[in-house]
Amino acid sequence: MHHHQSLQCIRLTDINDRVLESIQQCVGLKDLGLEHCAEAKLSAGALSRFSRPTKTYSGLGLERLRLRDIASLSSDHLRGIVDGSRYSLLHLDISECNRLSSEGFVYLSSQCVLLETLLLAYQAGVEDEAIQLLVLHCNRLKHLDVSGCRSLTDEAFRAFVNESDITPIALETLDVSGLESEISRSILGSLLMKLPYLREMSLGAAYDREDANKILEKVNRVHPSFHMDIDRTISRE
Repeated sequence: MHHHQSLQCIRLTDINDRVLESIQQCVGLKDLGLEHCAEAKLSAGALSRFSRPTKTYSGLGLERLRLRDIASLSSDHLRGIVDGSRYSLLHLDISECNRLSSEGFVYLSSQCVLLETLLLAYQAGVEDEAIQLLVLHCNRLKHLDVSGCRSLTDEAFRAFVNESDITPIALETLDVSGLESEISRSILGSLLMKLPYLREMSLGAAYDREDANKILEKVNRVHPSFHMDIDRTISRE
């Protein structure tokens, strides 16, 4: 790779092992986006080499990382990525990676303390504990997407709204689309009322309009500054 010393941003789709090995030579890389990589082209072995520092490869040190729909990505790979970028990573998107387990997400939530954006859409392995840990360890978090994470319950978000001495999480946007059966109206309303910086919550177009209006009415009785659009996104004016 001719520009491996100067490249800071790479965005690619459907790559193979050889391309990923070339990316490891980009010592100044700060922003990497990879998506839709099939197992037959991007192997678990290549991801292991990419995620683990060696004598000649010091690790990632990335600020922004998008690994969306990477078929071979496992929790072991995620742990290695976290270990290499825990003190630099601000933006992480690992949506639709089906091999990631709850243990991997728990480790992520407890280690990446500088995260500002975390996108975890459609991950069966995202369970309550991983989201609870964000309150303890990631109070800089501004944007969270857990849409389609059907293993979540109300317990995931109780720590967000409970009174405590913990610094309030800085959450500004929350996407809970597709969780109309998992997360109660009561918890959603409490999040809107008690998170001081929250300005947008996406319920998803499939969310029952009558139920969404009940949330909106409850919140506006306390803070009359919210409205809802046709896609069931509740926003602060």
